[in-house]
Amino acid sequence: MLWVKAFHIVFMVTWFAGLFYLPRLFVYHAMTDDTAGNERFKVMERKLFYGIMTPGAVITIVLGLWLWLGYGIGGTWMHLKLGLVIVLVVYHLYCGKLLLDFKRDRRRHRHVFYRWLNEFPVLLLIAIVVLVVVKPSLAHAQTTGARIALQGSPLARQLDHGAGLAARVDKVQLIRAPNRRIEFEVYVPVGREQGQGNRIQ
Repeated sequence: MLWVKAFHIVFMVTWFAGLFYLPRLFVYHAMTDDTAGNERFKVMERKLFYGIMTPGAVITIVLGLWLWLGYGIGGTWMHLKLGLVIVLVVYHLYCGKLLLDFKRDRRRHRHVFYRWLNEFPVLLLIAIVVLVVVKPSLAHAQTTGARIALQGSPLARQLDHGAGLAARVDKVQLIRAPNRRIEFEVYVPVGREQGQGNRIQ
């Protein structure tokens, strides 16, 4: 899943690069009067939208859904992020509509409108990054992580012989490591004395 996350970030950067640049092209296109410049901007806008932005958007969303279903992440922050992604998709489609207007030589707005439009994805990017990094609620993610760590580990296969994993594990302790990853310590009792056991990381 780390490879999926890495490429999700790469294509997200590609998508946002196009979202930042296309409205800027609209600004200069709206200020152009000569025919040669007008046709040149049409080619640049078409290649950017269909060759970079749209493939980046599709791959970003597909890999994001893969991560979401794979990790089973939930919580308020995730719902807010999904809402912002939907807004981002609507903005992407609106840019496509503006591209078609320029293609047909229908200039509905002045260059100032596109300058303001260019700032909108910046606000969305800041909000999405803050939600992903800060995560207003971590409880569900920690619980899911603990369940996956126990069920998918060699420890679970070693201990689950009839009595079940829950009966054999004394406790699970969450540790916040310096690199901010959550690690798990599992204490398995091996004797009758209180506190005696093996520590498995």
